[in-house]
Amino acid sequence: MLKVYRNIWDILLLNERKNLLFLFLIVVIQALFEFFGVISIYPLISSISDVEFIQSNKQLFYLYNLFGFNNYNYFLIFISFCSFLIILIRTVVNFISNYFLTRFVRKTSHKISFRLLVSYISRPYKFFLNKNSSELSTTILHEVEQAVGGCIFPCVQLIAQLLTLIGIFAAIKIVKTTSAFLPLFFVFIFYVVIMYFINNRIKSLGEKRSYYNRIRYFETQELFSGIKEVKLSGKELIYADNFSFASSKYANVFIKYALIKDFPRYLLELLSIGGVFLLILTSFFQAKGDLNLILPSISVFAFAGLRLLPSVQKVYQSFISLRFNSSVLRNLKESLISSQKIKINKGYNVYQLQNELVLKNISYVYPLSNKKVIDKINLKIKAKTMIGIVGSTGSGKSTLIDIISGLLKPTSGEILLDQKPFNENIIESWQNSIGFVPQEIFISDDTILKNIAFGEDLKDIDIRRVEKASKMANIYDFINDQLEEGFDTKLGERGIRLSGGQKQRIGIARALYLDPPIVLLDEATSSLDNLTEKSILKSLEKVSDQKTIIMIAHRLSTIKNCDNIFFLE
Repeated sequence: MLKVYRNIWDILLLNERKNLLFLFLIVVIQALFEFFGVISIYPLISSISDVEFIQSNKQLFYLYNLFGFNNYNYFLIFISFCSFLIILIRTVVNFISNYFLTRFVRKTSHKISFRLLVSYISRPYKFFLNKNSSELSTTILHEVEQAVGGCIFPCVQLIAQLLTLIGIFAAIKIVKTTSAFLPLFFVFIFYVVIMYFINNRIKSLGEKRSYYNRIRYFETQELFSGIKEVKLSGKELIYADNFSFASSKYANVFIKYALIKDFPRYLLELLSIGGVFLLILTSFFQAKGDLNLILPSISVFAFAGLRLLPSVQKVYQSFISLRFNSSVLRNLKESLISSQKIKINKGYNVYQLQNELVLKNISYVYPLSNKKVIDKINLKIKAKTMIGIVGSTGSGKSTLIDIISGLLKPTSGEILLDQKPFNENIIESWQNSIGFVPQEIFISDDTILKNIAFGEDLKDIDIRRVEKASKMANIYDFINDQLEEGFDTKLGERGIRLSGGQKQRIGIARALYLDPPIVLLDEATSSLDNLTEKSILKSLEKVSDQKTIIMIAHRLSTIKNCDNIFFLE
């Protein structure tokens, strides 16, 4: 259990830790008012059952004289009001405590999700080669919620309810209701025994929940990402069955979890009623049938029990929740701690290649593989020239582009920019200088305007540059003449309303929008007809004396007008 609290402490930032300590202070105050609320019942009931108790009790008699009462009835009204006021304050404190706790949990969930997202996107590109996007999405969107709601919230509630129980026990001890401790002791033993037997079981259920939840997200993303192929191949039911299996197991886990979490309460209610009857009979016989002697103690115990049983149940439920979600918390801690220092490309500085880009003996091996994708490649690319790279499928052309762009770090070899080593100090400005057109164009579910001016706020978009780039990509006429909403046309998820060639032209326009000094095209015209391809290549040739253009292609006809052509075997 202490390890869970340690993990929670480790994933919180300094300000969040301060807020957590503030919450603990509030729950201490809450426990104090629970104590005063219970203890205030005893003098009230004692005075009502026997007015002589006011004189026999030093504290009550002191208050009676201090405020100048001369009538016991008025004094009873006074202490009734005081008792009600204490309970009212306790209720307000409980409400405030619950508000701050809920606020802390929601804010913390937001902050951790954001930190986790930033930690992921700040990782090198290599990190994503071995990660499934559905797994990352699950962690950010669901598992963080599960960890915060299932661990951080219960950890505070556990402390709060334990302090409340201490306050209630102290109140019972003060009024000397010693016979009440026997049933309370049995309640304590009851829960301890249950927690002992279900400890490993509940932890196992938590791990299964995480596993089946990841499968649900994975199957859903796979299905909708490849919906065209799924429908054409008639495999809808296969994906539906896979999802149904994981979803059913996920639901069964929560059914078992809910049963384990709630069933002691129903059994305890039955035992509690029996315990109260036993206490009344025991007290009655001890007092030899004098109800005036036992009524105050019974009243305190009844009120304390009303407050105590929910607190005991919440302690148990908090413990169960912490065990159930401990694996999520542990994984979340590992994800946050293993992340690198946050460093995100701001896009301010742009590197201007003056002389040449040189690759010396570059080799690369993908993670979890022993095969060299490229082996001892040597290239020299002059600035402001048009370069073509051709090769068969699997020869490493795309990998080479990823290395040139700085997305991948070569396993061995050296890269020089204007005779300076290509290192972490210049990688950001180097990437800012690149307009990149990959094989598969990412199209966001937004307008053509926002897709070409990718990532820019609407107010910052230069419409003239958008039009210029779209003309160079030979898509301006299509947008202006065939689309009613022109550049404001929504493209749908992944550009579902566009053809493959139109997507590629949007991608080329996007790469040219910021007028980058370096343009990388990875099979960027493979989906275009010959006429459209020639038009785009002609536009690129016109600016090749101002930009360094590196093109990958299968067809020699695509790169025949390049200044230099490199063949990869």
